[in-house]
Amino acid sequence: MVSGLSSLDKIRILKKILKEAENIALWQQEIYTSIHNFDASWIVKGILSGVESIAQHLIPNEDNTYDIGSETYAWRRIFGYVYRFIPTSPPPSPSKGDVYFDIAWGTLRFYDGSKWVDLMASVEILAEGTHTPSALGTEETVYETTEKGKYAGYISVKNLQSGDSVTINLYLILTSGGSYELYDTVSLSGAQTRTVVPLYEIPVSYGMKITINQTAGTIRSYDYVIFRVQR
Repeated sequence: MVSGLSSLDKIRILKKILKEAENIALWQQEIYTSIHNFDASWIVKGILSGVESIAQHLIPNEDNTYDIGSETYAWRRIFGYVYRFIPTSPPPSPSKGDVYFDIAWGTLRFYDGSKWVDLMASVEILAEGTHTPSALGTEETVYETTEKGKYAGYISVKNLQSGDSVTINLYLILTSGGSYELYDTVSLSGAQTRTVVPLYEIPVSYGMKITINQTAGTIRSYDYVIFRVQR
């Protein structure tokens, strides 16, 4: 049941982020250089009103600080995003898509519209708990979702003893309006040395369902955790 995001993958993602930051820094420099060379006399008087005011709020000062006006100026707001490419604290009123770097934890976080999600680890716990079958021979759903994303998880079989048998199934819906098809299955009997069954990273387009069916022995409880690796 293909491994989650490795440390090497995380480093590669971070390197890509840093590379993009370098590109944006170069882009900033080119824009500032062009703005600094701007001469208001190039614009014919009367065609563009308030040339001096615009130049004042765009051209760098002699001390190389960039006075781009008050918060009411569109330029101020636009360049503000460049200045704060990766802020180090969350905005007071975040919007969906906002990001910031959490210095305390060393992670990049993304606002999905309702909560902050850790992008560096790219893991969001969706469900965790303990499932106890209601009866032997009954296939029961542990977790089900129809949201797109990459999912993974773990199910513990530490409670299995001699005479016990259990089957764990993973189902997927492959097409819009389709029905569940069996993707993977694991059947175990008796006490286990390796007591954690991994549900490796799997892309989901239309639906995923994880079930447990204890077919023999004494009914046992199964701890589990399901998380989304990437939305």
